[in-house]
Amino acid sequence: MCKAGVCAPIVCGDGVMQGAEQCDFGAGNGPGKGCELNCTFSCTKAPDSCADAETCNGVEVCTTFVNGAQVGQKCAPGVQ
Repeated sequence: MCKAGVCAPIVCGDGVMQGAEQCDFGAGNGPGKGCELNCTFSCTKAPDSCADAETCNGVEVCTTFVNGAQVGQKCAPGVQ
């Protein structure tokens, strides 16, 4: 990665999506927030990693959402 003509390492959590990062919300990264601390999405769509097989609390699904100018994926609760 080049910044201002200087080679710089890719840093997860700096708010700039680069390299193999799926997302990077900067300080907004965290468990279940759509972008994890390791700059991967919080869930997967295929297969859907949100479903918990509890029919009483609805069917959770992995959804795409926009955080500022970045795209993330997090579990959306089901309808009871």
